[in-house]
Amino acid sequence: MYLLLIVIIIIIIINIDLYWTGDKYSFKLQNLLPYKFFKKVVINIPYAYKLLDELHTIFSKHKIPFYLSEGTALGFFRNNDFIPHDDDIDIGIINKPKNLYILIDDLLNNYGFTLNSINVYGYPYIQIRKYNINIDIEVVRTNQKCISKMESCNKLLPYLKKFKIIFINNKKFHIPTRKYYEYIYGKNWYKPKYYKPVIFPLNIIYKIINTYV
Repeated sequence: MYLLLIVIIIIIIINIDLYWTGDKYSFKLQNLLPYKFFKKVVINIPYAYKLLDELHTIFSKHKIPFYLSEGTALGFFRNNDFIPHDDDIDIGIINKPKNLYILIDDLLNNYGFTLNSINVYGYPYIQIRKYNINIDIEVVRTNQKCISKMESCNKLLPYLKKFKIIFINNKKFHIPTRKYYEYIYGKNWYKPKYYKPVIFPLNIIYKIINTYV
């Protein structure tokens, strides 16, 4: 009984410092644990900013509008920064531009990006990579499935009618407005989350902490 209590206390201590607060410099004990215990791998934030700058330049070159989505948008909407323990960059494109694959070809052949995956499980989705960071590109259009919620894009599109304009490195970016985050993450979207463990019993303890703490 005492051993179980000690294990639970250790797990809580490990997780308790993992709020997405916007503090880039606080020490995170979880980073010392093996990757298999957690889904997320911390991105290099300075390189993430560099990637946003590059993506803005390249998308503008091809005249393809895009918006920051999911966790990336959430971080900038909530704290005007990346979530310190996010694991990728998320962007979205509404409708499928005719020159989308020309853009992808340009990214791969002229700007040093690599292609990880495309159209995963039938979802219009492209994942590219640079600086050891994944960039997820979701193509959102009517009558198809969207990977961000694993359901019809028709449900997502009403939340993408209006955007908030922000400036990152003096460049204009678009992020969805408040209702989008409630749709994607639920009514407690504004509350920072812990890492989500993927093994038992850590996953059960995670759920309890995020429900009652």
